[in-house]
Amino acid sequence: MPRRRAPKKKANPSRLPVAPPAPKAAKEPPPNTLKEDKRYTPWLESLEDREYSSAEDRLHDEILACVSYLSETPEEKALVAHVRKTVSATLRRSLTRWRCEILVFGSTDTGLRLPGSDIDLAIKAPDSLHKKNTLRDLSWTLRENEWCRSVNMILGARVPIISFLTTDDFGSLKFDVGINNLEGSITGQFVKQQLQKMPALRPLVFVIKSALAQRDLNDASKSGISSFAVICMCVFYLQLNPHRLPEEHLSKPMDNRSLGAILCGFLKYYSREVPYKKMYISVYDCCLVPKDTMAWINDDWVDSLVVECPCTPGRNITGALTFRMFERIRGIFAHVQQVIGEATGSSRNILQLLVSVDAKFIQYREHVRRLVESGQIPSNGISKCQLPNCNCASTSPPGGLSPSDVPMFVVFTADDAIQSYTLDSVNQFLAHRKNPNGCTPKMTYFTSLNFTNYTLVTDWYVAGNEIADHTMTHVGSPPAEEINGNLIALNALAGIPMSSIQGFRAPFLNYSRETLEILYQSKFTYDSSAAASIPVTDPGTDAYWPYTLDNGMANNCLDVANTCKGEPKLPGFWEIPMYAFFDDNGVNGPHLMDPWLDIANGGTKPNDTATFEYMKATFTAHYNGNRQPIGLYTHPIHLSTTYPGVDVSNSTINMINAFLDWAQTQQNVWIVSNEQLLDWVRHPVPVSQLDQVASLKCSTPQVNDKICNGMPQNEQGLLSHCAFSDFPFYTCYGCPEVQPSVDNPNPPQQVADGQSARFRLPANCSTPFWDPVKGQCICTSDTCAFVDNSRPIGPNGANLTGGGTGGSFNGGSSTSSPYVPFNGDLPRFSPGVWNAFAVGLAGAVLGALGVIHRF
Repeated sequence: MPRRRAPKKKANPSRLPVAPPAPKAAKEPPPNTLKEDKRYTPWLESLEDREYSSAEDRLHDEILACVSYLSETPEEKALVAHVRKTVSATLRRSLTRWRCEILVFGSTDTGLRLPGSDIDLAIKAPDSLHKKNTLRDLSWTLRENEWCRSVNMILGARVPIISFLTTDDFGSLKFDVGINNLEGSITGQFVKQQLQKMPALRPLVFVIKSALAQRDLNDASKSGISSFAVICMCVFYLQLNPHRLPEEHLSKPMDNRSLGAILCGFLKYYSREVPYKKMYISVYDCCLVPKDTMAWINDDWVDSLVVECPCTPGRNITGALTFRMFERIRGIFAHVQQVIGEATGSSRNILQLLVSVDAKFIQYREHVRRLVESGQIPSNGISKCQLPNCNCASTSPPGGLSPSDVPMFVVFTADDAIQSYTLDSVNQFLAHRKNPNGCTPKMTYFTSLNFTNYTLVTDWYVAGNEIADHTMTHVGSPPAEEINGNLIALNALAGIPMSSIQGFRAPFLNYSRETLEILYQSKFTYDSSAAASIPVTDPGTDAYWPYTLDNGMANNCLDVANTCKGEPKLPGFWEIPMYAFFDDNGVNGPHLMDPWLDIANGGTKPNDTATFEYMKATFTAHYNGNRQPIGLYTHPIHLSTTYPGVDVSNSTINMINAFLDWAQTQQNVWIVSNEQLLDWVRHPVPVSQLDQVASLKCSTPQVNDKICNGMPQNEQGLLSHCAFSDFPFYTCYGCPEVQPSVDNPNPPQQVADGQSARFRLPANCSTPFWDPVKGQCICTSDTCAFVDNSRPIGPNGANLTGGGTGGSFNGGSSTSSPYVPFNGDLPRFSPGVWNAFAVGLAGAVLGALGVIHRF
């Protein structure tokens, strides 16, 4: 379609058209009394009626209140998620003979969606798929569904799509579906990166998009301006900072109350200061560039806005915007900026000049609320389920946080016995790393008892790591005796407080509904046995943030009988899904535990390079999306360089370290245990407040007494050697007469002649402060000393990167190290390694973290 040419007579910038003033604000009446011709600013009710220092200061609060109001409500999120899942399932059924992936992009993906905005889906399919014929087939499939109406095929566009609406009882949502229109995913990644870097971007975009949408100026198909072009204008203004606002006003707009000044500057710049006749906007180069360098100084774009695509340099993303439409936009901006300049600190409802809502908006929001509350749309317990003790299965971050305000958690876990070999294996990945606050990462060890050296369990726990339950003898679908026996033995022989053993993972990931019910009855806090096996880029993803089973399980629904669809209901009991990596085969190529042992991309043997690439790709999808955690779930014995008979490749070890090095170069990446992850989920705070999260700190217990307390420098010569023929071990708490078993998890203590019995840990003393030889707690809750070794994380959460190993991934292999005596006596690690891991006492902070106590 040819573009409309600009009029020959040039507009005089000093006589820009002005928009009529918006009506005065009115308090939002009940939906049934709204008037169709009125506009409302209901967010104003949340603000105090007080005197401000300036109009810009007042405008800052109005912007925040407006953005909060316009952001999707929990009911709207539930509606969109449910309808997207239904639509995606319908499309996927029609494409079963093709290996396709359904992606969401646009504002739904970036978190910038306004209520009522389109939802954009892209079908990623083989190139051999005939787009137009497939879209025709899909249109007929959609028409067969009672929830679908107004199906239109737009096959003549540059990107052919199907456009359709859902029915009123399905939310009246508008969808656009294309095939291999993957450019939106690329621009979405760009937008999310900018949101991460620019705290002022989201509120600025929300206000400008809303202002244009309510005037019907935001539809490129109607000669308006696209949402992506608006975002690029906002990014460019914040990059360029043409009015030389102090840097902290841009980097910390909340602290400096600068959103009003930023909005006023934006309006002034784009209404009066940009030389549109000669220059175009280059976000990529962060400058204005002469139009004649791109042949953009012709009649089509004379005196009009031209924005170069930052992802595809050389493409004008405002090509559909006509001169007359842009003159309207400039006029609105100029008028609002002028009126704000005349306002004072006593002015009220300043933002109404730009943004307001009509009766239809308020009535639609009420309609969605009723749909969810009536049960027509699954609510996932929105109105009743509240943190910290209830969280619905959702792909959105907890606490309503924007993904750009959410840390990216890399969960590190290990399964099976704790031995010197396995801890050496874990240490080669974590011991020399630092999280952004300077603390060595903690991890979760799901411990089974066969071949476990109990004193190493104590040491690992006192060093700040989480000890969790993996049954006594490593059996799938375990009975209660296997689960609770492990708990009892770890408490008796390793001195782990029962209240500190919060988590469970089923051996072989083989669990049942009965397993979950046993854990709930035994007062465990969480299970982590279920897999999230659909990529986050698929609208039907099951990569949920940790959730409670108030409304049943949401993972492994086809694999575990009598779960999901609301079952089993276990209020307050958490599931921490295990998040899979995905190779080039997408949903058909998941890799969960020990992915480096798997064959990738349909190959014939494991390939470290292929594994490295798909691990990075999966991480990036999580990071650029809703920041669901990613996990390294290990059997560390497979990576041991000291265990006899294990031939591990140096290339594999280097690859894993290279992945962690790469991940830690991103902003706000933290390597954590399940315990730390769950603490943040229960009490979510933005990245700027992470230094307030006690569980992420590294408080080291200060104990100089020579006692057997899990601190290697204190306990030499104090360990009991339990010389059982099948698997000997050491312990601070006295040897049992026989090995712990399912029938007898806490056998009587064996006391040699002339020796005294050791004292087991009581409930009122923490492990590092208990002397099991004398049977006394060396301090009280008021006198037990800790040193906090964490460092500040940077102003407003800035520069939150961790520290890696500095290693390289160059391939190669090595043979096994010489034989080392099994579970030998101290010393097991060098003091340097233990100092690196002396990062805190988990048991001492559990009460402060609100952990559910078992006894």
